[in-house]
Amino acid sequence: MTPHVAAQVAALCREPQPAKAIMAELGLKSWETCQANYLAPLMAMHILERTIPGKPRSRIQRYRTTEAGLAILRTHQVSPTSSSRKAPMPRGTRG
Repeated sequence: MTPHVAAQVAALCREPQPAKAIMAELGLKSWETCQANYLAPLMAMHILERTIPGKPRSRIQRYRTTEAGLAILRTHQVSPTSSSRKAPMPRGTRG
Protein backbone atom coordinates (compact mmCIF):
# COMPACT_ATOMS: atom_id res chain seq x y z
CA MET A 1 0.00 0.00 0.00
CA THR A 2 1.36 3.38 -0.98
CA PRO A 3 1.52 6.35 1.40
CA HIS A 4 -0.99 8.10 -0.85
CA VAL A 5 -3.56 5.30 -0.43
CA ALA A 6 -3.00 5.29 3.34
CA ALA A 7 -3.60 9.04 3.41
CA GLN A 8 -6.66 8.67 1.17
CA VAL A 9 -8.27 6.15 3.53
CA ALA A 10 -7.29 8.24 6.56
CA ALA A 11 -8.94 11.29 4.96
CA LEU A 12 -12.12 9.34 4.26
CA CYS A 13 -12.27 8.04 7.83
CA ARG A 14 -12.03 11.42 9.57
CA GLU A 15 -15.67 10.63 10.20
CA PRO A 16 -16.22 6.95 11.07
CA GLN A 17 -16.95 4.91 7.93
CA PRO A 18 -18.17 1.36 7.34
CA ALA A 19 -15.90 -1.00 5.42
CA LYS A 20 -18.22 -0.79 2.40
CA ALA A 21 -17.59 2.95 2.07
CA ILE A 22 -13.82 2.38 2.22
CA MET A 23 -14.11 -0.40 -0.36
CA ALA A 24 -16.12 1.88 -2.67
CA GLU A 25 -13.56 4.69 -2.34
CA LEU A 26 -10.74 2.32 -3.29
CA GLY A 27 -12.72 0.58 -6.03
CA LEU A 28 -12.58 -2.80 -4.26
CA LYS A 29 -15.21 -5.53 -4.40
CA SER A 30 -13.70 -8.19 -2.17
CA TRP A 31 -14.01 -7.86 1.61
CA GLU A 32 -11.07 -10.23 2.08
CA THR A 33 -8.82 -8.07 -0.10
CA CYS A 34 -9.90 -4.91 1.69
CA GLN A 35 -9.32 -6.46 5.11
CA ALA A 36 -5.98 -8.13 4.32
CA ASN A 37 -4.40 -5.42 2.15
CA TYR A 38 -5.82 -2.19 3.59
CA LEU A 39 -7.72 -2.29 6.89
CA ALA A 40 -5.47 -4.70 8.83
CA PRO A 41 -2.22 -2.95 7.80
CA LEU A 42 -3.66 0.50 8.54
CA MET A 43 -4.81 -0.66 11.96
CA ALA A 44 -1.41 -2.28 12.61
CA MET A 45 0.24 1.05 11.75
CA HIS A 46 -2.22 2.79 14.13
CA ILE A 47 -3.61 4.94 11.31
CA LEU A 48 -7.14 3.52 11.65
CA GLU A 49 -9.02 2.10 14.59
CA ARG A 50 -12.33 0.31 15.00
CA THR A 51 -15.19 2.16 16.65
CA ILE A 52 -16.18 -1.09 18.43
CA PRO A 53 -12.79 -2.69 19.23
CA GLY A 54 -14.25 -5.64 21.13
CA LYS A 55 -16.52 -6.70 18.27
CA PRO A 56 -14.55 -6.73 15.00
CA ARG A 57 -17.37 -8.50 13.12
CA SER A 58 -20.18 -6.23 14.30
CA ARG A 59 -22.58 -5.22 11.53
CA ILE A 60 -22.37 -1.61 12.76
CA GLN A 61 -18.54 -1.59 12.87
CA ARG A 62 -16.94 1.60 11.58
CA TYR A 63 -13.33 2.67 11.09
CA ARG A 64 -11.97 6.06 12.11
CA THR A 65 -8.68 7.89 11.74
CA THR A 66 -6.37 7.98 14.76
CA GLU A 67 -4.09 10.84 15.76
CA ALA A 68 -1.27 9.14 13.83
CA GLY A 69 -3.53 9.04 10.78
CA LEU A 70 -4.30 12.73 11.15
CA ALA A 71 -0.56 13.44 11.20
CA ILE A 72 -0.22 11.61 7.87
CA LEU A 73 -3.02 13.73 6.45
CA ARG A 74 -1.19 16.90 7.45
CA THR A 75 1.97 15.74 5.63
CA HIS A 76 0.21 14.45 2.48
CA GLN A 77 -2.69 16.94 2.36
CA VAL A 78 -5.18 14.50 0.82
CA SER A 79 -8.84 15.47 0.65
CA PRO A 80 -11.53 12.88 1.48
CA THR A 81 -13.01 13.23 -1.99
CA SER A 82 -9.88 12.31 -3.91
CA SER A 83 -10.07 8.86 -5.39
CA SER A 84 -7.56 6.27 -6.49
CA ARG A 85 -9.91 5.10 -9.24
CA LYS A 86 -9.18 6.33 -12.73
CA ALA A 87 -11.78 8.39 -14.52
CA PRO A 88 -13.29 6.64 -17.54
CA MET A 89 -11.78 7.47 -20.91
CA PRO A 90 -13.99 9.50 -23.28
CA ARG A 91 -15.48 7.52 -26.16
CA GLY A 92 -13.33 7.29 -29.22
CA THR A 93 -10.03 7.66 -27.37
CA ARG A 94 -7.50 4.98 -26.66
CA GLY A 95 -5.81 4.52 -23.32
